[in-house]
Amino acid sequence: MKLFKEIYIKIIFLIFFISFQSFSQSTITDSLALVELFNQNQNNTLEWDLNKSLENWEGVILDGSRRVTTLNIPQKNITIIPINLGDLSELKQLLINRNEIRNLPSSLGKLTSLTRIHLADTKIESIDDFFISFNNLNRFDCQNSEISYISPNVKNLNSLNIGNISNNRLSYSSLNNFPESFLNKISYSPQRNTQNDTTIFFDNNYTIDSKDSLTNNNHQWYKNKIMLPNENNRYLTIYTNGDYQCVITNSDFSSLTEVKTANFSMVNSAPFKSDSLALESLSNNNPSNNLNWSPTIRVKDWTGVTHTGFLGDQVTKVDIDNQNLSELPTALQNLTGLDTLILSNNRFVFDKLYATQGLSPTNIFTYSPQANLGTEKSIGYTGTPVNLEVDLAVTDTSGNNIYQWYKDGQIISGANQRTYSTTEIGTYHCEITNSDFPILTLRQNNIFIFDQALFDQDSTIVRSIYENNPSNTLGWSLSDPISQWNGVNLRGGRVNSLHLSNTNLNSLPDNIQLLNKLDSIDISYNTFSALPTLWSNLTELVYLDVSHNQLTSLVDEVYILTQLLHLDISSNQIDFLNSIVGQLSQLDYLNVSNNNFTFDDLLKINKDNISNFTYSPQGAAGPEQFIATAGIIDISVDPSVDPLVSSNQYQWFYERNQLVGETSRTYTVDNQFGVYHVTIMNSELPSLLLRTSDINVSPDQVFTNDSLALITLMNENSDNTLSWNTSEPVGTWEGIKVDGYSSRVFYIDVWSKNITNFPSSISTLDSLKEINFGSNDIESIDEDFYTNDQLEYANFSNNHLPFSELDKVNIDPSNGNGQNFVYQNQKAIGVENSTVTLENGVNYLIIPDNLKAADDQYQWYRNGNLINNASNDSLWVNNIGEYNYTIKNSRYPNELLTSFSITVDGEVTSTNDAVKNNIKIYPNPTDGVLIIKSNNLSIEGIQVRDIQGKLLDNHLSSINSFEKQVNIENYPSGVYMISIHTDKGSSVFRVIKK
Repeated sequence: MKLFKEIYIKIIFLIFFISFQSFSQSTITDSLALVELFNQNQNNTLEWDLNKSLENWEGVILDGSRRVTTLNIPQKNITIIPINLGDLSELKQLLINRNEIRNLPSSLGKLTSLTRIHLADTKIESIDDFFISFNNLNRFDCQNSEISYISPNVKNLNSLNIGNISNNRLSYSSLNNFPESFLNKISYSPQRNTQNDTTIFFDNNYTIDSKDSLTNNNHQWYKNKIMLPNENNRYLTIYTNGDYQCVITNSDFSSLTEVKTANFSMVNSAPFKSDSLALESLSNNNPSNNLNWSPTIRVKDWTGVTHTGFLGDQVTKVDIDNQNLSELPTALQNLTGLDTLILSNNRFVFDKLYATQGLSPTNIFTYSPQANLGTEKSIGYTGTPVNLEVDLAVTDTSGNNIYQWYKDGQIISGANQRTYSTTEIGTYHCEITNSDFPILTLRQNNIFIFDQALFDQDSTIVRSIYENNPSNTLGWSLSDPISQWNGVNLRGGRVNSLHLSNTNLNSLPDNIQLLNKLDSIDISYNTFSALPTLWSNLTELVYLDVSHNQLTSLVDEVYILTQLLHLDISSNQIDFLNSIVGQLSQLDYLNVSNNNFTFDDLLKINKDNISNFTYSPQGAAGPEQFIATAGIIDISVDPSVDPLVSSNQYQWFYERNQLVGETSRTYTVDNQFGVYHVTIMNSELPSLLLRTSDINVSPDQVFTNDSLALITLMNENSDNTLSWNTSEPVGTWEGIKVDGYSSRVFYIDVWSKNITNFPSSISTLDSLKEINFGSNDIESIDEDFYTNDQLEYANFSNNHLPFSELDKVNIDPSNGNGQNFVYQNQKAIGVENSTVTLENGVNYLIIPDNLKAADDQYQWYRNGNLINNASNDSLWVNNIGEYNYTIKNSRYPNELLTSFSITVDGEVTSTNDAVKNNIKIYPNPTDGVLIIKSNNLSIEGIQVRDIQGKLLDNHLSSINSFEKQVNIENYPSGVYMISIHTDKGSSVFRVIKK
């Protein structure tokens, strides 16, 4: 719409512009004609600016009066020539070649000034009567177009002199409509076939017209490019399929050797038409058929019909097996092209099959078996003979039918007529044969002569279903015959099936098994919570549907109904299948979904032979669990769920989020309280994803003494970096693990938490299995810690612990001391920043007793250099410097302890003076016993060394803590060094032995 609006505005503008220039009305008419040409060809490639004057338009030439005299627009995607182009009354040249133009409007006849028309390479098909108006036409070019018709009036255009009309579809008759003088001067050869090739479907015969009847024409017809002798007329009557063409010559047109008609592909469709009518007759003669053949779709698409879709081909296959047909029309004999005809499993009797005797399919022809004849009948025997008769549909026009009656599947000798009379209870039928159709035996449906007493018994049992379920919605009227009760089917005078779905039932009679002719029971969508216990007599039951009830178990006798083909127990609350369920080996359909089965139940089923087995989904596996714990605890799939199935695959979830990698039957909860569940899969039943009921884990309180011990550890290390929130459960504290069963702390990890004190409370954690105090600054371990015999792992590395302290760690040897006790990389031991002053040029360095352990080996160093022969627990020094010692122990092969540095200088410190000034040694010199006495210092140790620093004695007799005795009576005369250690420090005294 927008495009046309713009064009309209441009037209008005153009009119205004031209009017303003005071142009003639004729000039306006020319402009409008060209604008219309532009508008009607919206996809044109004309480079016309409608806002400019005509002389600027491509291909438009004007004369002095501004009239259009030439329109030269080749190959501009022009497809339509508008009617008002005939208004270009001064037009002399119309050059519209190489466009997709198909028709020229008759209004062009007004262009009487035309001298040249160029229509080459277009789609124009005819030169019409209006060409007679072109009296001044001198040149006409239309080569390579589609022209097949020339108006006879063209012959009067005597001014034609130049042109080219070759490569069209012109016959000799059409060429003869040009002026002879014109043909003598132009090119008109060759010509293409006078018509487009075409396919013609005919009915047994057809006459083809070459459509060229010019005098002196010579016709010659060809079939499949082979000349047909004596076929030299304009017309040809054909009877057979093939490709036909006529070649025409005429000596009056010397430049054109020959003209050919179209190639006519002739197809005799009469046989296919006959086939179609035969099939239509088959459908119409069986109004209750299941063919679904619609006249609105092609025969090749009819179900059971094989046809190529080509009308010249016959139907090759008709498969109408089991389509509820009983009539065969005689027209069926017209299907002479069949290679396959399948008529089995319909209701054809022998008299109907005679309609096929004229057919001889080359591949398959089968008409056996056919459906049983008539309907089943039940007749109660009351003592009067019963007359039986073959169904009236079985006619015998041929007289070739042979009859044979049977009772309970056994031939009745001599019973060879259409009728038979009997006084015996049983199941009767008749079989009919015919020698003309040897592979077919027709069978009369069963006629049951039944025991009235059993019929009455069945009626009473079924009646009790109604009476025992007072809220039922069965809709039975007990006064009506049982055969009219909804959902109750009879066969042979016995109840054959009960289809009582969704009728508000909750119980069946206990004697249901007396209905021993039942083959199907459907009591789905009711409210049964239990079934009768006795089912073993229902030996003919093949269909049982108890789905969508409230059953919690399946009675054992159902498992022995080995003849069952269909069993549906879905949507109940059953959680157990008896192991003998595998005996139901005949099942073709089994649905156990939406119960509470797990894989140990489902794997009992012999599923390989069941074509339709539905077992997913199932309800939650196992009961919901509620577990309270103070720490770490193992939770597990409930023991009732598949305890013996080893092929299950498990996946744990916490708060509905998958726990990656947790695929065992159990999971260790480490103070992560909340709701857990498990999904279970088994590759043998891949469609089922079981989900356990929720496992709810909630916090419980830890053993009180254990929590207090940990709080003591925190409180006695005021500079610790522990991030324990004592208002939260102990099991959530960093580095602490609590056994969820005993509520006892079994794991401590305070690695690198700035711990300096190992409190005695830790020794009370007698359930402790793992401890990590590594990378702290503790110097001692509580004495009672050794009593913890539950310890399996300890890490005290990177502290200030000597071997004497490490000996307090007691790990069960069965756990491997080397692997489970980490003690290496201890920091410096002893006293940091200690200083010893030389007295009279000497002093004595001693390793404290609390740093020494059995099997220790010592080595002293001065200024970082090893001192030879200095491997005692003390060192006599007479040089200032930085001293230290190392300790190794064969029981700790991976560790070498190093002490803090001990500074030895030559000045007496105030501390040393205080010790020295408060101690008296006498007599000095002495013959033997020295008295060492202090007023206010507690003497804790005394050592006697010779002048070389060798330890001679460290034993002393004690009077009290302020007075000691040392006996050096047995020592040789000389100078001895007495080291005295007090609670305020140490000092060395020189003593002379007489």
